[in-house]
Amino acid sequence: MYFAIDIGGTKVAAAKVSEKFEVLEKVEIPVPKIGDVWSYVSKQLSDFATKIQINECKSIGISTAGPINLENGEISPVNIPSWRSFPLLHKVKNLIQIEKVSMIGDAAAIALSEHKLGAGRGMSNFLGATVSTGVGGGVIINNQIYLGATGNSAFFGHTRINLAGNICPCGRFDCVELYASGPNLVKAANKVGITASNFQDLTKLALEGNKAAQSIIDSGAKAMAIGIINFFCDFDINTAIVGGGVMQSSEFYRSSLQHHMNEEAKKIQFIGQPKLFPAKLERDTGLIGAALWANQQFNSVI
Repeated sequence: MYFAIDIGGTKVAAAKVSEKFEVLEKVEIPVPKIGDVWSYVSKQLSDFATKIQINECKSIGISTAGPINLENGEISPVNIPSWRSFPLLHKVKNLIQIEKVSMIGDAAAIALSEHKLGAGRGMSNFLGATVSTGVGGGVIINNQIYLGATGNSAFFGHTRINLAGNICPCGRFDCVELYASGPNLVKAANKVGITASNFQDLTKLALEGNKAAQSIIDSGAKAMAIGIINFFCDFDINTAIVGGGVMQSSEFYRSSLQHHMNEEAKKIQFIGQPKLFPAKLERDTGLIGAALWANQQFNSVI
């Protein structure tokens, strides 16, 4: 058994995962917008660990939003501003009292899980990406997860795609995430008078035929497509497996993303026809990837 934790900008999920990498029991914890995030989250994690009999778990795998630092076990997730150089690995070890704890970026966890068990089975090279509260990436090269020097390879959500001068919470200007993430699309919609409190509301309006909502979502898909095709150019690959709440929202978003990927790739002959697949493991893909990473670090590689 594995204890898996998946940390995102709006929620932290935890699960007991079987040796076959099936999620047996899960809890989702909202990330508080004010107050001490760790105090709240750690209490919920501790309670859940007790409930699932944590002594049955051999190791802990953590999938987390980044940037991360694998060498010292710290994270500085863009969408949790109170966590900067936050010693997550140390905190989890002290909380759960299991020595074998590993950490991987959330989008790298998606790439790993989809490669082993999901839409990427049999593929040697692809970008695994997530578009939800944030935008992140992980990459499989020659059948191996490639993490880079610090664990942040394929961090394309914070690559620049515009010269407009709009500042991203990460400190850079005009990042993919600023134009493509769910919350930022909702903000863009609100600015033009569309009443939507979350991306689900915006999607509902688009599916009902609201042209302004459709245009906002289409612009977000275009920004995501530009980021993906830029990455394809860097690594000479042509396949993306994309997960996250925005990607899972509707066929309208997926077809828009594919359309813009096709348009962006037209003048880059070596890419050919870009391929897009939705993440097969969907909401649990980060948890499964975290468990797979723990297995790879401490046990046998599947």
